[in-house]
Amino acid sequence: GQTVPTYIARQMVLSPLRVVLAEMRLEDDAKQVELEFIRLSRKHGVPIVIEHPSMSFCSASEQLQLKAQVEWGKLLYARGFLHDARQHMTQLGQRNMKARLLATRWATEPASELLIPRLAESEFEVVKEQRPDDE
Repeated sequence: GQTVPTYIARQMVLSPLRVVLAEMRLEDDAKQVELEFIRLSRKHGVPIVIEHPSMSFCSASEQLQLKAQVEWGKLLYARGFLHDARQHMTQLGQRNMKARLLATRWATEPASELLIPRLAESEFEVVKEQRPDDE
C-alpha cells in the first residue's frame, strides 16, 4: 500500500524549505511554503500561532495575500470563531470568490442562525456559477 506522509514528516520538509527559499530571496516561494504549512497544521488540528496575513504576507504577491487571507478565515472557523470567520470572509468575498463561497456556506449551517437555508442555498448556487474554474 501507499504510505501517506505524516504531519511530522511534512513539517520536517516544509520548515527548512521555507528558510532556504527565504535565504535565496525567493520571497513568494517561501511564503507559499509557509502558507502550505499553516494549511497543513489546520487540517491536522495542530495549534499554530501566526501573525495576521496583512502583516506577515504584506510583501507577497496579491494572489498569495488573498490565499493567506482565505486561510486566516479558515483558521478562525476551525478554532470556533464562527462569527469572526464569516465576517472576515464576507469582507474578503468582495475580492475573492472562494471567500464569498465559504462565507455563504458557513451562513447556511444551523450554528450560524443567520440565513434561511433556501435563501442561502440559492445565494450559494449563484456565487458558485459565477466562480471562475481556476480557483
